[in-house]
Amino acid sequence: MKKIKLKIKTLLLGSVVVLSTCLLSSLLLSGCGSNKIKISILSHKPEIDKPLQELCRIYEQENPNIKIELQSIGGGNDYESNLLSKLNSKSVDMFCIEGLGNMMSIKSKLVDLTEMPLIKKCSSEILDPVTDENKKIYGFPVAIEGYGFMVNKAAFEAAGVDVAEIKSFAQFEESCKILKNAVESGKLKNKFPNAKTVWKFPGKATWSFANHALHVALADDFKNSLEAYNSSNLAFTRAYDYKKLIDFQTAYSIEGEPNKDKIANLNAVDYSASFDGSFLVGQSFACQQGTWVMPQVEKYDKENKTAMMQEVDLLPFFMPGDADRGSKFVVLSGQNWAISNSSSEKQIELCKKFIEWLYSSEVAKEKMANEMTLISPVVSVDDLKNFKFDNVSQRIVDSYLSGNYIKGGSVGIVRTEGWSLQVFGTAVQEYLAGKIPFEEVITRAKNGWSEKYAAQVKTSAN
Repeated sequence: MKKIKLKIKTLLLGSVVVLSTCLLSSLLLSGCGSNKIKISILSHKPEIDKPLQELCRIYEQENPNIKIELQSIGGGNDYESNLLSKLNSKSVDMFCIEGLGNMMSIKSKLVDLTEMPLIKKCSSEILDPVTDENKKIYGFPVAIEGYGFMVNKAAFEAAGVDVAEIKSFAQFEESCKILKNAVESGKLKNKFPNAKTVWKFPGKATWSFANHALHVALADDFKNSLEAYNSSNLAFTRAYDYKKLIDFQTAYSIEGEPNKDKIANLNAVDYSASFDGSFLVGQSFACQQGTWVMPQVEKYDKENKTAMMQEVDLLPFFMPGDADRGSKFVVLSGQNWAISNSSSEKQIELCKKFIEWLYSSEVAKEKMANEMTLISPVVSVDDLKNFKFDNVSQRIVDSYLSGNYIKGGSVGIVRTEGWSLQVFGTAVQEYLAGKIPFEEVITRAKNGWSEKYAAQVKTSAN
């Protein structure tokens, strides 16, 4: 009997020791796996979700007291509604914001990142969309993006044009005329049997011409995004340069002689039909694109055993009237990491450390350059020795490092995409359809800008 009691006491004592040890570990660090500090991240870049998830796991291994939950959502409105819901429910710690208009609308929910060491390594132009009137910075660029006019240089060369010699809008227009003649005469048939047009204008994808092209047209109207945000009026001084640019692109998107009906039909061309279904397959040879399509080009090459990665090149964003100023690439930050001020002090600090790690650790830098094909906002000359960029990305890296690029490339969306896409973009589509003259596009753009400003002031007052 005494032996049985002794065994019971021994078992109970052992259980207490085990439970105490587990509890102590839990209090100290992660316990039995339940007390890790959780960071919830919402990304607006689903195209890099897989490598970013892998980086989260690596960071967790290096920091066993941290658990990172990453969710990636694309598609504009879906992302915005999800973000606002999570911010209101205080269920997100780190997330993406886009443009000054987006940042200012939720600034009261954001952490001031001005004193982060990484912030001090970025140019003021790249931080422009996340800088308020007090020079406080509320976001860190996810990556540097850049765009201009993408061309299939092999097709231009087959038509007798050396794209390296194209230095202005006038020269680009003349080169496209030569290529159009080569396509329609059958000169390119052997090498490019699918050739149809020089361009394939995506009239349905308003963000292409009512964000990207519009950014360039508005870059001279404002010193920075904040000035645009605080302006009740839009001068739109380059409105007719913009018109010439759109007329140029649409005219060279037509087989044979352009007419109103053919141009109107371009409103049915979406992004996929323009790029995947035309440019990539050799039906057209010029488009308004940027660094973000290069993973798509690389994937196409692998699947079809082609060499588009070597054939494509990026020309500056030529605008009519740019001859005296010189044409440049557009360089900007499309998305920016931000942190919720509703998170705990510990979570906020850990989010900052995670961002620092993403852009300074060798494993993250390598994955960003080689797998995500992203350009770090703190890219350096030394990085160029370690990472190989594709033709298009290299153009943007060189421009960024030199400081010689079109700045303020995001002023068009300070009034939110409700203006640039729904007001301006829709008006341009009606112009292409022949329903309104371009003067009406200008009128709607200016009136819409002022109306959005009035709504902004009213919201701020409340």
